Amino acid sequence: MASTSSGQDPAGTNSTQSSSKDTKLYTERFVKSVQFPISERLNVDQVYDRRTGKPRHEVLRDHFIKEGRIEEEAAIRIIQECTVNIN
Repeated sequence: MASTSSGQDPAGTNSTQSSSKDTKLYTERFVKSVQFPISERLNVDQVYDRRTGKPRHEVLRDHFIKEGRIEEEAAIRIIQECTVNIN
């Protein structure tokens, strides 16, 4: 086992302290005026306009500003359509 010049284990106490911090659940925001992220994930129907078939950028922008997420299917569809348009 490696030790520092003072004879202490470099991974010993520090790794134990950091792992207990990692498992701590945070129920309050550090800055009280900041809202919690949105827990709802937008699906394809919520992201895309039924009439035009294009993504509703206002909905995505507002959702991402609030730290929201989208479902994988919606993300993949957006990426695939962007890839086609770029090439």
